[in-house]
Amino acid sequence: LLYSDKAHLHNNSQLLQIENVDVQDSGNYKCVASSPLGSERKQFGLNVLVPPKIRDGPTDYTGQINKPLKLHCAADGNPKPVISWMKNGQFIDSFLDPNIQFEENKSVLIIRWTRTEDAGKYTCIASSAAGQVEQNFNVQVHVPASIDRSNLEDEVLSLLNQSAVLMCPASGVPFPSISWYKDEDAILQSDPKYQILEDGKVFKIISVKESDAGKYKCISSNEAGADETEFDLDVIVPPQIKTSFVEFDRKSREGDSILLECPVEESDYPMKISWKKNGKTFSPDVTLAHVEFSSDNKQIKIMKSQATDSGIYSCVASNSAGDTEHEIDLLIKAPAKIMHPSENLTSTYVKERHSITLDCSATGYPQPTIKWYKDGSLISQQHNMFTSFTADQSPTDYSWFESLLLYLFNRKGHHYVGSDLIS
Repeated sequence: LLYSDKAHLHNNSQLLQIENVDVQDSGNYKCVASSPLGSERKQFGLNVLVPPKIRDGPTDYTGQINKPLKLHCAADGNPKPVISWMKNGQFIDSFLDPNIQFEENKSVLIIRWTRTEDAGKYTCIASSAAGQVEQNFNVQVHVPASIDRSNLEDEVLSLLNQSAVLMCPASGVPFPSISWYKDEDAILQSDPKYQILEDGKVFKIISVKESDAGKYKCISSNEAGADETEFDLDVIVPPQIKTSFVEFDRKSREGDSILLECPVEESDYPMKISWKKNGKTFSPDVTLAHVEFSSDNKQIKIMKSQATDSGIYSCVASNSAGDTEHEIDLLIKAPAKIMHPSENLTSTYVKERHSITLDCSATGYPQPTIKWYKDGSLISQQHNMFTSFTADQSPTDYSWFESLLLYLFNRKGHHYVGSDLIS
């Protein structure tokens, strides 16, 4: 009755036919032949072979670095299948690789400490006398995001109005996403003053301003983990003149000691100071023994100043970011001095009807006024022949002097032979 739907008796029950045999038909079968004279028995052991079949389960696995990973390959069949494993086409031997071990008759493969090289294609093979079946498994190994700091500097210096580049050499599997922050505020890639390149590894400030100084952070993250690093960006600006310093003009008397100072703000960065006078380089010179420069070149000391020390002094402070210049107009007041003065009468002769030049070149500050006297009397505008004049008119080839001599000759009846020179 049990097999009425698939078992059939033939030839007067001498044959038992079982159709569509499956594993449930396995067992011990017995036939009994009997008659009035006696009976005999015959037994049959039926073993149904079932090809191996691997149970359904995940075929894609993701491992984490330094953590265990298990691959499952449960198989059914009759007889019970034997399991073996391959990786990338090569059979796996746990004796040769101590990082691999098997459990449950090899139906479970365990990677004890997952490494990047453990990624690949694994194949489970289930085989028996009834056949063989294979199942492939894809194994990926996720590596936590990390940042290589071996060539990074925590402190970054940038020049004003120049570009600045910060690097975030991140790696990981899968490749991590990279985000940038300034003073804890997220930096948007759409901001036109920045460029974020190479999947976030390169952060560029196109033109650095003083406001760009601060703390920057790079965060790298993926499914396996995250890492971050920070940078302190400092902006180097050209040297700055002290805002409280207002000296642009300086007046002093000849003979005084004078201290000229370059009024630049102190800086943490190397700075060079040089001087110019009237647009030309002004530096220590043995011919200027009365001028001393300080060791840092910030000060010039002029001892026993002279009128020739007057001029426009420029101090130029420079660093890698640029130059700053400050001018001081130095004026040395000096008494009037006539070049080659003489208190004694110097006789000078000139032929009648000829011209003569009398030189009364004088120096001093303020610019001295030159007056001429004849026999103790001031020469002034008179009869359109006499005049007083300033130093920029002396020396002069006086065309009127001939008329002066004729006038004096006609009135006094003698020649003009000299003059007094008085400053």
